[in-house]
Amino acid sequence: MKAIEQIVQAWEKRKHQLIDDALTARGKLDNELYALSREWNHNLKDEYDALMLIMDELNFSTNYFEDKQFFSDVHSELLSKISAQNNGYREVLEPKYKELITDLDATYEGIVNRLK
Repeated sequence: MKAIEQIVQAWEKRKHQLIDDALTARGKLDNELYALSREWNHNLKDEYDALMLIMDELNFSTNYFEDKQFFSDVHSELLSKISAQNNGYREVLEPKYKELITDLDATYEGIVNRLK
């Protein structure tokens, strides 16, 4: 009987360690997904800021564009295209990010449930 009790205790200890390992792995993957999402948003902002800086510099240049209305139209069109592109990225990537988090949570819960 004592041998069976030791086996059960060893299994319980190992089970808790496996659950802790699964939780740690889940946390690491969650952090990686969050970092990837932040990097993606940062890159989109950097791209937007760089293009707007160029357009602003050109706008303030007295010799570059004589037709300010043409420049204003180009500026508006570029801003519209950048916004549409960023929105397109968000429409694709944000749901994918949420899907990955959901899958990660489900996988973790599945591991824990199998160990119980």
